[in-house]
Amino acid sequence: MFAKLCLRVGVVVAVVAAQIGMARGQGLTAENLATIKAATVYIQVGKPGGPGATGSGFLVRVDGETGYIVTNNHVIDVSDLMTDNAAMVPIRVVFNSGTPIERTATAQVVAALEQPDLAVLKVEKMKGLPKPLDLSDPPKLMETSTVYVCGFPFGAKLASADKNPEISIGTATVSSIRTDKSGQVTNVQLNGALNPGNSGGPVVATDGKLVGVAVKTVRNAGIGIAIPQHEVATLLRGRTGKMLLLPKSNAPSEGEIPATIQVEMLDPFSGIKSIAAYYMAVRPNVVAPELVSPGILPGLMKVPVKVIDGKATADVVLPNAESSAVILQLELGYVNGKIFTFPVTISVGEDRKAPKGPGFRPSASGKLKLPSGIELPFPTDTRPAKSDGTDISEINRTPEAYLDKVVKLDAMSPCTTSETGGLQELYVETEAGNAPSNLRLTISKDLALQVQDLGVQDFLPNLVTQLKFAVRIVGKVKKPIGRDSRHVIEIEELSFLNDDATVTTTLKPETSAPGGKPTLSLVNRFPDKYKGQILTLNGALMGVRTAGKGYGVELGNENNAKPLNLDIFVSKEMFALVESDIPKEMLRSPAKVTIVVETVDPRSGHGFIGVTKIEVLDESGKIVKTLNSTGKIDYPAVQAAIVKPPERTIEKAVAPTEAKAPAVPEKANTSLMVGLGIGAAALCLAGGAIMFYILKKASKAKADDDDDDDRPKPKPSRTKTKPTKTDDNPFENL
Repeated sequence: MFAKLCLRVGVVVAVVAAQIGMARGQGLTAENLATIKAATVYIQVGKPGGPGATGSGFLVRVDGETGYIVTNNHVIDVSDLMTDNAAMVPIRVVFNSGTPIERTATAQVVAALEQPDLAVLKVEKMKGLPKPLDLSDPPKLMETSTVYVCGFPFGAKLASADKNPEISIGTATVSSIRTDKSGQVTNVQLNGALNPGNSGGPVVATDGKLVGVAVKTVRNAGIGIAIPQHEVATLLRGRTGKMLLLPKSNAPSEGEIPATIQVEMLDPFSGIKSIAAYYMAVRPNVVAPELVSPGILPGLMKVPVKVIDGKATADVVLPNAESSAVILQLELGYVNGKIFTFPVTISVGEDRKAPKGPGFRPSASGKLKLPSGIELPFPTDTRPAKSDGTDISEINRTPEAYLDKVVKLDAMSPCTTSETGGLQELYVETEAGNAPSNLRLTISKDLALQVQDLGVQDFLPNLVTQLKFAVRIVGKVKKPIGRDSRHVIEIEELSFLNDDATVTTTLKPETSAPGGKPTLSLVNRFPDKYKGQILTLNGALMGVRTAGKGYGVELGNENNAKPLNLDIFVSKEMFALVESDIPKEMLRSPAKVTIVVETVDPRSGHGFIGVTKIEVLDESGKIVKTLNSTGKIDYPAVQAAIVKPPERTIEKAVAPTEAKAPAVPEKANTSLMVGLGIGAAALCLAGGAIMFYILKKASKAKADDDDDDDRPKPKPSRTKTKPTKTDDNPFENL
């Protein structure tokens, strides 16, 4: 009885506590709730009585009688409402919507960004503006955290009588915190409380601090997405928007082409105090490297910048029509320091969206992180001053003094290798930029493949200057080989050096494949280990190529480097699919490929693989194109390189059972013998003619077969199955 009584009392206390919590604003203090309600505004786009849209927003700054409001870009996007121009479509902001103290003001757009979906509005000549939301101290988020979604769901549909709707505050929980490769939060996933009309409204924590901006929901799933707080802070601080590369003349030119770089500046509070531009002319298909640390990419040239009417422009020169793109980085100066934007590639005439993220603040020493996860120092033209290695020039002058000794030397290297006389060599330079005349630095095949698989020269191919790295080499000095007078240094270890001469990454030869999940680089280095296996690997689709009588495809590994120890083939069916279904702009995109390691050349260790499935991915890892093939893969290079014709086996003749031939009289008729001889000769001639005819027909048939049937011919499908209509994008703007 006592236990039951305690249970009943506990239930009553819990209910009362819950009611008290609800009465206090569902976890928000009365002061925080009042601030949030006053700062959240109802937004109306379009002329009264005509087509329009509604949404939510919130006040973030007040300067006297001027207020600044954040909302979604899609809320104020008037492209589908315009008749003449954007200025003709009014945007109205309603404070204290639906209450007796409601006030309305016309707003103007001062900054808008498609990705992330944000905009900043400005209202002027409004006295007594409420207190804005504080963005200075973002809350600490975790899954299951309670948040509150504030805004005007369903717009006027929830309004009473003929007035504007009152604010709604709904409870939600954080179900996931989505991040990109560098760990930066890209969006906050919520359960509950988001509906059409909430777009642009604030999502706040229990202490009233801004979590993010409501932007979209998953239909019929109760899942919503909010843009994180730091994206709002970045836009308000000032950042870059769309970028263009515009030729100054439309006339074709075989020589230099003058052009202008144009960058949209999104700076609502005039926070950017200075701007500098750095560029390099490249081919349009060159992908700018992905940097995870601050700095200007080596080799970029600085150009003067003018800022007029919110646009930064810089005049550049492209060397020719082939190099009709630039890699661009900007250095933005603020009161409290500088930020470097991420490098992006812009082609002539391309409307390039804003580069991702806020960029990086400068630091003493940055690193370059490859897609595979390996870190390298930034390329440089100067060897670090501090070093515990022997100067390469000293060994080059007197290599005999170091014979049979293990040396440690520092040098500059573009990390390229070449084969000479059956040996792989690493190209290195002295600090003066010269190749050592008395030294030949050889590298094992495995170590050479490790260097090639980094793809460091694939970052910026076809440049006027070659990227170089400061490296430290450990190796043993050997006598010259053959007629070559240069001493040999057999490299045992290759390290990359930072500016302060510390080691970032070290590569060593490996005689057997390491454990772990296979990659295209590992298959490239150790194809024999994976012989006969079917693997699904990450890589990049680079294109197709003809390969003798077969069909070849070019793949990039995790670092977009071509695996040089593999020949890669597909069926005729897959070859046609890649040619017809993969546009040029999708090449070099991340992909998953299903391969079979067919065989390995026992003499060189070169591998031959076939590809049966290709899945092209977008930046988020979502599959955007799938290519499947069941056709036969032809491996002509395998046949030419290693498949030997079968040995002909000659069976030993078995002596037949002896039989006595009929006796021929010693004195046979001479004319009979002559006649028999002539008859036999005639039969031989006739038989020979018939055999010649048969062999000729067979040879012609085989030639036709070689010409037409060496390539596999899958039966073409004459019918197309109509795909079921599906919506791959479950999200919709609120």
